[in-house]
Amino acid sequence: MKKMISRRNFLKVCAVAGSAVALSACGGSKKAAGPDPSNTDQTSFDIVGGQSALSPGYNDNEVLKKLADNVGVKLNYETMSDSLSEQVNIRIAGDQLPDAFMGVGFSNYDIANYGADGTFLDLTPYINAEIMPNLTKILDEHPNIRAAITMSDGCIYGLPAAEQMGTAGIGDDEDYSIFTIPQFSMINKRWLDELGLAVPTTLDELHTALKAFKDNDMSAKVYGNAPGSTIPMSTGFDEWCWGQNIFYAGFGFTNWPNDVCNDLVLQKDGKRILQYGATEGYPPLLESLHAYVEQQLGCAVPAVLPVTGSTQAMDLLCKALIDPGDVILVENPSFLGNMQCMRLYQATLVPVESDENGIIPEKLEEAMHQHHPKLLYTIPTFQNPTGITLSADRRKPIAELAAKYHVVVAEDDPYRDLRYAGEACPSIKSFDKDGWFSKIISPGLRVGFMAGDAGILRKCTVGKQSTDVHTSNLTQAIVDQYLRRGLLPDHIKRICRSYKAQLDAMLSELSTFPKGTTYTRPDGGLFIFVTLPEGIDAKELLEQAVERHVAYVPGTHFFCDGGHENTLRLNFSNASIAQIHEGMSTLREIFAQALAK
Repeated sequence: MKKMISRRNFLKVCAVAGSAVALSACGGSKKAAGPDPSNTDQTSFDIVGGQSALSPGYNDNEVLKKLADNVGVKLNYETMSDSLSEQVNIRIAGDQLPDAFMGVGFSNYDIANYGADGTFLDLTPYINAEIMPNLTKILDEHPNIRAAITMSDGCIYGLPAAEQMGTAGIGDDEDYSIFTIPQFSMINKRWLDELGLAVPTTLDELHTALKAFKDNDMSAKVYGNAPGSTIPMSTGFDEWCWGQNIFYAGFGFTNWPNDVCNDLVLQKDGKRILQYGATEGYPPLLESLHAYVEQQLGCAVPAVLPVTGSTQAMDLLCKALIDPGDVILVENPSFLGNMQCMRLYQATLVPVESDENGIIPEKLEEAMHQHHPKLLYTIPTFQNPTGITLSADRRKPIAELAAKYHVVVAEDDPYRDLRYAGEACPSIKSFDKDGWFSKIISPGLRVGFMAGDAGILRKCTVGKQSTDVHTSNLTQAIVDQYLRRGLLPDHIKRICRSYKAQLDAMLSELSTFPKGTTYTRPDGGLFIFVTLPEGIDAKELLEQAVERHVAYVPGTHFFCDGGHENTLRLNFSNASIAQIHEGMSTLREIFAQALAK
């Protein structure tokens, strides 16, 4: 931790850092003594937490901003959805501790160990009636909760995620608990009745009700609490993104995944969703996905097949089309994951020469004429690993060559919408009659799709029946609603703003790398491909980088014919701007030292 948090400010933030929070100490090398009462200068509190990939950031949450204003401590949230445990472990191992971790999935074993070695503070001295009266009352009334958060050494290192609401007014005979209802919003019905107000059904009605609560000081009027104690707030509970929306009902927030799950599973289509489904896909998704694909690509699509991520799409395509020894043409370099899949089917991979504008059509025709390939695999937009984009003027010739030589084009286009500059290019599919596949939405949902030639997709469907029968109906249904509700465009706009800033930060750092270093300058996507001066082996230097908590992928793995040891792929999407500056500084130092030898 950069500095010990003061007792005063520690107590302030405890009121807002409530769910599954572990407070960290000065580092993992010595036993923590707890917050330092002498330090009263800290005005910020750094929190590292997990969040859904589909949720807005904590720093943009107006509720949390208001709470931070009320306690007088600035809360700095650094949240992540990918590789969460790995990043947390790197933080702890490198003594790069925030003031608190929130919702990062620590096990009791982790908490006990980090508490024992001083990484986490013991909160026991502060859980008392004077400092934390509400939490203390809950723990006193429910010793099982206290026991669950108390480690074997008698210490408490994290605040619990449990809530105690009681059952009064919920039902006469039914014993509801907060854990039996996946998500709901709450408002005080007794107060509404006292004021002659109906349960709000619109945000305007909710605003009127909450204002009336405050103006009439209902907490004092109904329960005899101190004058002025009424908080004009409705609350909500949800399991899926608890940290984002705990107060959503009073402020117009929503939690669409939980809403979707509730609507689909508990009300509308639960029986179908929770049973085996058709290999061909969840029918509503087929309808919405078909419409989305054709709208995006500007061309007719004969058939669509939902799959469990793009890797399965590649596997099914190879299963349907490839015999041992068949040739697959690939960009050079190309995505190593799908090349590994191709090799499992004993395909022969032949590289096609590319430049800063992607595959060179003349070189492609030479390869087609010489090798008679079954398949051309390409990532045309913000390619993995290089980040380059196949230029618009080359896409039609490539489609024409595929038709001329009867080659199926596998157009893997997951990064198409992650564009931060320039104009979008037409898909190869818009010029071609053969098959292609793509994936979008969210990698964690594991819902991708194949689209194109109906005959090819029928073969892939047969192959999928012996693989996983069908992609999860539940996740398909969530994606269906995501598309139908028109949520994808705003989601893409939001992540593009963030990714562009991270890209710019990494490009800025690369400009200071050792002389002779070259790199791609993509207009979107997630990757930058770096070529270091000759004589540097990026694979050999990777161990040094990892020891200093920085990682990259050596570029040689992306070339089907090997070589290119002085190259590497960087991903800017999975780190904050501060981490990018720090990590790139580390790499610059490592590479400069290697050159100096």
